[in-house]
Amino acid sequence: IWIEYFFDGQVKSIERFKLGLKQGMTKHYYEDGQLKYEALFNADTLLGKATNYYEDGSISAEGNTRNGKWVSYHKNGQIASLEEYKNGSLTGDRIKYNENGDQILPIFQKSSNADSSVINATNLKVSVMFDQTNRENSVLRFGESLFFGPQIIPAEDGVLLQYGYNQIVIMEDGVYLKNSATHHSGAEIQTITYGTNRRAVELDNGDIDLKYINKDVNHETSLGKLIVHIQQLQCDDTGSNPITIKRPEGELEIRNINNLQFFEHDVNQDGKKELYILSYASCKGYLKIYKIEA
Repeated sequence: IWIEYFFDGQVKSIERFKLGLKQGMTKHYYEDGQLKYEALFNADTLLGKATNYYEDGSISAEGNTRNGKWVSYHKNGQIASLEEYKNGSLTGDRIKYNENGDQILPIFQKSSNADSSVINATNLKVSVMFDQTNRENSVLRFGESLFFGPQIIPAEDGVLLQYGYNQIVIMEDGVYLKNSATHHSGAEIQTITYGTNRRAVELDNGDIDLKYINKDVNHETSLGKLIVHIQQLQCDDTGSNPITIKRPEGELEIRNINNLQFFEHDVNQDGKKELYILSYASCKGYLKIYKIEA
């Protein structure tokens, strides 16, 4: 038996082992003594289902994440998510619900009009395809995959952005959002990315010299000259890279761009490419996707 305690002497967890493997009942507790988790093991293998509890004693999640189903619940008792596992890996799509019982994943979200950070003196149309700026109420949770950016792959119905288990399919008039164990492969769409403006140079004595670069960089696109204004970073892994698109009739500016990734693709297959702007803040888990088209 292995027992852990809180500082006040209250039992935190009780686990049993045989020959170094979990054997028998495992229980974890909250600081007030309320049961937090329980599961029965045989030679490190879960027997039946494990159960997690909220502090009021109601079930927060139950099932088997090795081979079986896993169901999590909101505090009001409504199902929060449904998952199925095989050999410890998620299979199929993860289904999520809000506290009212409405399905929020997989789900299709329509695009919306651009926000106040867009100043448009051109005849270009700007749409916001996806906007996740509230970590607490986020539908998708990106984690480290947001920092490295997505794989971007052409799909039958649009463009697939693959962030680990999180997938966003950009379609003609919106995005399809899901958590899926199905990973897609194929020729990736080439993108251009900008992160922080910090450059670390190792000196001869082993010290690191940090340099911060503020400058404008020009790119040619099918919609006009795109200028990236590289500015001061916002945190260790998130930069500030607002853009301007210059056209004969005027300029289009998007001011609130963090880490930047952009590419062109003809999603609606009308013979003209749209420009897609991805703005993401790794330190906050924010992601916003703009579509710009003539």
